[in-house]
Amino acid sequence: MEAIGKSHKQQLPAGKPFRAAGSHNVEEIAMKKIQMRQVLLMLSLGVALLALPAAAQKRMGNGKVMANYDPATEITVQGIVEEVLQISGPMEGIGRMHSMGGTHLSLKTDKETLDVHIGPSHFLEQSKFAFAKGDQVEITGSKVKVQGSEAFLAREVKKGDKALTLRDARGVPRWSMGQGRP
Repeated sequence: MEAIGKSHKQQLPAGKPFRAAGSHNVEEIAMKKIQMRQVLLMLSLGVALLALPAAAQKRMGNGKVMANYDPATEITVQGIVEEVLQISGPMEGIGRMHSMGGTHLSLKTDKETLDVHIGPSHFLEQSKFAFAKGDQVEITGSKVKVQGSEAFLAREVKKGDKALTLRDARGVPRWSMGQGRP
């Protein structure tokens, strides 16, 4: 048995480590792993930077940009409901394009008729709050642009002795992420 072991023994040149055919030095492998991690990190950062502008705007499933509530444009208006619309998605209504579904009101004030975006119909139903033509209401909300048309995003609605808060002071909807459901 010793004879077999001696006959297969390889002599290496002095200072050269033994490497089997096709094998790599451990240091080379470690360097390649580090380089691969650096490349993946740079690609991830690049993708994240490209995604930032898209994340800054809220988009609906159909690619249309949703309006963001702007507390700086918040006002309170009083008026009479001329029409109650249940919007299931983007469609024409009150003479302009709607990009936000849910309950919308055509509200006649002493100065103008507003396209009021109230919120999801299911949220109003759960809150036991409804609107009808001829209702006298007071609405606090934010005037914003939706696809080039002016819209009014409601934050709070008062009708008679009932009040419904739809959004917090920053404009975050109470119905989003299950928060604030009645």
